[in-house]
Amino acid sequence: MRLDFQERSRNRVVTRGPASPRQPRRAGFSIIEVLVAGSLLLFLLGACYLLMVGGMRYFQQGRAYQTVQNQCTIATKKLLAELQDSRPNCWFSSGVPVEHLIFLSAELPMPNDGPLQHSPLGMINWQKWVCYRRTATGELERQELAPPVAPGLPSVVPPNTIPPYASFTFSGPNLRVIARNIVKFRVWRVPIDPPEVLHIELHAEEATGTNKFTRLETTTRAYLQNRF
Repeated sequence: MRLDFQERSRNRVVTRGPASPRQPRRAGFSIIEVLVAGSLLLFLLGACYLLMVGGMRYFQQGRAYQTVQNQCTIATKKLLAELQDSRPNCWFSSGVPVEHLIFLSAELPMPNDGPLQHSPLGMINWQKWVCYRRTATGELERQELAPPVAPGLPSVVPPNTIPPYASFTFSGPNLRVIARNIVKFRVWRVPIDPPEVLHIELHAEEATGTNKFTRLETTTRAYLQNRF
């Protein structure tokens, strides 16, 4: 009886059912892997966006600075070239009704061109009055005022009679736009300076974004060389 029981126990321990087949692992990404990859992608896209926005901003600022610098340079050179041939105490500047400057010029009236005209005594024959003004739209305009003369005769204007601002119509063929983006134009003289020295202040401004501007401020001295 004992032997039979032991044999059955052995059979029960040794005997096993058939082994189940191993299931293959499915291909794909886990949720953690997808979240990590998405976070890295968002980080790279944000970095690229910041680089692009910064580059565009610096490009706009550089272009705006070049624009205002060119406009101030053009206006300053033109003013200095004309004022150096003018005469001290024969100019007038005011901010009413707009910022403007009126001065005497010895150049021939437009569209003529040529050297300065002199009298037999060597005195300069003053040809015209010139007015520069800044408009509400930021344009620096130039207008001439010369007295009517008979053909073949020189145009001579009295140097001590400065015409009022209303005498300039700022229309017609002799109107010129010298510069743009000008937000301030002022000419003045310091009392301690010689009478032939004037100070010219020009401010130019260009928009570079919402409520953002690039502004250039310049101040230059002009020397009125002709006294007679």
